[in-house]
Parts: sequence; C-alpha cells; structure tokens
Amino acid sequence: MREETLEFLEIAKENLSEARRALESGLVRSACFWSQQAIELFLKAFLIENNVFDIRRHRTHNLVYLARECCKLDEDFQEILKIEKLEDISGFAIIARYDVSFIARMSEDDAKQSVKIAEKVGDLVLRKLESRGGFNILPQ
Repeated sequence: MREETLEFLEIAKENLSEARRALESGLVRSACFWSQQAIELFLKAFLIENNVFDIRRHRTHNLVYLARECCKLDEDFQEILKIEKLEDISGFAIIARYDVSFIARMSEDDAKQSVKIAEKVGDLVLRKLESRGGFNILPQ
C-alpha cells in the first residue's frame, strides 16, 4: 500500500476516534465535524491508492463529489452515494464554521448518524484496500 494512503488512513482513524469520543461526551458539533473529516479522508485514501487523487480536482470537502469519484473506480461506492445524509455531513466541515444558525441546528441524532456513516465508509474503504496490503483502520 502506498505510504500516502497509509497516512490518510491513519488520520481518518484518528478523526473517527475523535468523533466517537465527542459523541460519548455529548459534544454534538465536534462529533459531526470529526465524522465529516474521517469520511473525507477515507474517500481520499481510496483515490490515492488508485492513483487518481489530484490535489487540484480533489481539494474539496464535498463528500458527494468524492464518493462519485470513487464510484468511477468501483461501483460498490454507490451504496455511499445512497446515504441521504451525506450532503448534509459535507456541511459540517465548512458551513458549521461560518453559519451560526447551521451550528445551532446540529443535533445528537446528526452526531449519531454521522459517526455511523463514517464507520460505514471506513469499513468499505478498508475492505477495498485490504487486498493491497491490509490496514486495520477500524477496531475489531
């Protein structure tokens, strides 16, 4: 597995751990933010490992766009695109930093769903990359 892929996966793992800890502590906004970051890096790791990551084209926090890019390589990513909440989660990275009304609407349910989706994306990426050298990104 490429070194850059491993680096992105390691950071994604840390972000997912932060999201879980935040959720357990009742820090809803933090859980949402760290979930978004984890999903973004999981998807980018998949693109990196498949030699299609382009910093100019993929310098985005838009999870739907990144999932579509992954779909071009593997149709199994369609299951990620079917997640209705994915577009909302994209906003947790940027909109939540600048729009107070958006921040105020974040709920515990948002946080729980975001963490669950981050785990699902991480699991899919892990399964897809396992054959390339394996990397245990999610706890057993």
